[in-house]
Amino acid sequence: MGFTIPNYSAQALHPGEGHVVVGGYVTVQSASAVYIGLEDPKELIAAAETTFNGDQFSFSLRLKAMSEPGTYTAPLILHACADPECSQELQGSPVQAMLTYVVKPNIKIQAPEPMFRTGAEPERVQVLSAFIP
Repeated sequence: MGFTIPNYSAQALHPGEGHVVVGGYVTVQSASAVYIGLEDPKELIAAAETTFNGDQFSFSLRLKAMSEPGTYTAPLILHACADPECSQELQGSPVQAMLTYVVKPNIKIQAPEPMFRTGAEPERVQVLSAFIP
């Protein structure tokens, strides 16, 4: 069996969620079913959806919203098995790829102060500071 996947990266603005599609190829000599499992030791994945098309597979991953901006890396371990319980892994399995997840800080704008005026006064102007990372 051949089983290949590349490394992946994803980006998000804090405090939002990231999204990445992880894909690869699995080649099996027999016509039997292949079960693909994904292991996420650092628990960066919030949800996953699997798609197969011939010998290609992909996982559409929704990544967790992180509490702080920064760069997070985690191994993604993919298993190719002959049964749903993965008690018999196929040759070449498991395969590991690295996921790099960059969470960038979002724009921060100073909260405006309330402004009051009567109809006879000119319109007031307020300048707000903004932090653009």
